[in-house]
Amino acid sequence: MIRAPNGTDALSMEYQTSDGSWATIPDSEESYAPVYVQGYDGVDDRTVVVATVSDPPQIRYKTDATRTDKIAAGWRELTRIDDRLEEMLNIDIPFFGSDEE
Repeated sequence: MIRAPNGTDALSMEYQTSDGSWATIPDSEESYAPVYVQGYDGVDDRTVVVATVSDPPQIRYKTDATRTDKIAAGWRELTRIDDRLEEMLNIDIPFFGSDEE
């Protein structure tokens, strides 16, 4: 549980991916993410990070993310679309490439 000094809206939360980069923790359980954020009604100053795997990744957070931080996080999310599609569909999409050879 993380206590945000200015409420949960002041948090920018990320988890470390298997390739060592950082990705934004989703607000709900998603098949591609090993963790997600869960809030509770009426509790504005605490955020719970829930792991969906037995060995959860490292997480980090910042308060009051700058506009540049938000743009960078959005770009990282866009670059992972192919991985998410392949994982959600449980197939290898050839034109997206593959991590396996």
